[in-house]
Amino acid sequence: MWLKDDRCEEIVRVAWEEGLQSSIDGVLRSCLERCRSDLDAWNKAEFGHVGRKISELQNRLEWLQLQPTSPDMIHAMRNIRVDLICWLEKKDEMWRQRSRLNWFQEGDRNTSFFHAKASARFKKNYIEGLFDDHGTWQEDETKIREVVVDYYNKLFTSNSPI
Repeated sequence: MWLKDDRCEEIVRVAWEEGLQSSIDGVLRSCLERCRSDLDAWNKAEFGHVGRKISELQNRLEWLQLQPTSPDMIHAMRNIRVDLICWLEKKDEMWRQRSRLNWFQEGDRNTSFFHAKASARFKKNYIEGLFDDHGTWQEDETKIREVVVDYYNKLFTSNSPI
């Protein structure tokens, strides 16, 4: 959401420069802390509470729709609708980013499930042994390979070539 705003880059640049000048605990730490605090303050001042802003715009739009129609009212409703659409898009983007952040921080809660499924599939697809042409059970990997190669050689060779 922030990165789509042109002012974000300027805030980071200025905060980074200020962090370079006040390097008490270390340059990188100072720069990162300054960026974090400046972006946090900018977020609160600029975006505030997205849900509250959307609710206010919806209430204002409903109030305008109840007023007598005039060119000024139509223009005001159009502007509020544009603002409302922008804030709804910001809200969607915020939730998309937040869901990725939560996944990144907490991990996929189904990891053990998928690991168990993959392990079961591996066990199911694993060949422990095969019977050869003589009916002998072969478990050695090289013997299993020979049984498979012999089987397909016999399958794809012709007894009466033309």
